[in-house]
Order: sequence, then C-alpha cells, then structure tokens
Amino acid sequence: MSAELPAAGDPGAERLADAAVRYWNIRSVIGGASFLAACAGAVLIFRAEWMLFWGPWVVAPVVVLSVLLDVLMLNRVQFRSYSFTVTPEFVYVARGRLFRRSATIPTAQILNVETVQGPLLASMGLVTVRFTCLLDVDGVGPLTADRAERIRRAVLDRRADSEVAG
Repeated sequence: MSAELPAAGDPGAERLADAAVRYWNIRSVIGGASFLAACAGAVLIFRAEWMLFWGPWVVAPVVVLSVLLDVLMLNRVQFRSYSFTVTPEFVYVARGRLFRRSATIPTAQILNVETVQGPLLASMGLVTVRFTCLLDVDGVGPLTADRAERIRRAVLDRRADSEVAG
C-alpha cells in the first residue's frame, strides 16, 4: 500500500512525542544557564568595570527573558508545527509556522538511518532519527524509541528490497 505524497508545506501524518516540548524546554534552560555561567565566569576573571554593569543589568535579564519566551511560547509553537510521514516510498518532514520548511526524501536515496540518543534524550525515553543522503542529512525527532525503530526498519527494509530488485 502506497501513501500519497503530501503537497509541499502540508502537515505530515504523524507528530512528535508529547515529551518533545519538555525536552526542548530543558535544553533552553540548560543553554541559558550555561551562557549566564560563562558570563559570570568572564566577569570574575576579567573584573572589568563595564562588565559589572552590563552583566547583571543587561545581559542576564535578556537571557532570562529569551529562555522564558522559548519555554512559554516558541517551543510549543515548534511542537505544534512539526509533523512527518514515513512510508516505504518516502520520508516527508514539515516544520515551522511562519517560515514553513518541508522536505521529501525518497527512501531509495537514503544511504543510512541513524538513531541518536544523548543523556538528556535517554533520561526522557526519547530518540532522534537522522536520515543521511548524498547531499544532506535530515531528521525526525524527538520520538519514543519504539517509534524511531519502526521508522528506521521501514526505511531500511525498503532500501534492502530496492537493492535486491535492482
């Protein structure tokens, strides 16, 4: 059974794991905290007078506000606008609300399917799937491990079928 290829920009048939928003929120907080720690370290090391003003009164509030914007709004918008479809014939990924980006990769052009799971993804039971082609690498995720494995199997099985037939 062959699924119909979505038109460019149309949403895909599947969504990310619900925990994807929590994962992105944690990454935003870790990134903001790391940046603030690096700034504090620079202030302590260099002790420049201008840093003592700009650091706590300008940089820190801007970083905190940007992390709050990410956590309260942008990550949720990203989650709602991210979808994908995986069939034996193609992988279709659509993302973005204001600037819509969609990619269709025929499975015959996919050279490798890789699952990626760092410590944060592992602690949340999530995995990211990356597809390697000749000119580009695109991915889907975060997903649950069983969904990632189903996608990986579907693409690799189709690839094996086309190599045997060819």
